[in-house]
Amino acid sequence: PAIDWHKGKAVYWLLERLKLDMNNNIPVYFGDDVTDEDAFRELVDDGIGIIVGEFTYPTAASYFLKDEKEVAQFLGYLSDKYQT
Repeated sequence: PAIDWHKGKAVYWLLERLKLDMNNNIPVYFGDDVTDEDAFRELVDDGIGIIVGEFTYPTAASYFLKDEKEVAQFLGYLSDKYQT
């Protein structure tokens, strides 16, 4: 659509709708292609951008995981470490 909207703005819209305070929560965004770059750029100061898979272009993501298996391992690690 011809509106000023992208995945980065969608992340902040979801955080607001879910009433997640940015002082107590850190958004983590996983993406696997160039369409996720808007979200990576938006989260540079407020969250964590992680690109998954091979990429051949400059990315604003802060971290890299090679595949979905590594994503699952990473999420398992976070779950184990930060259970409430």
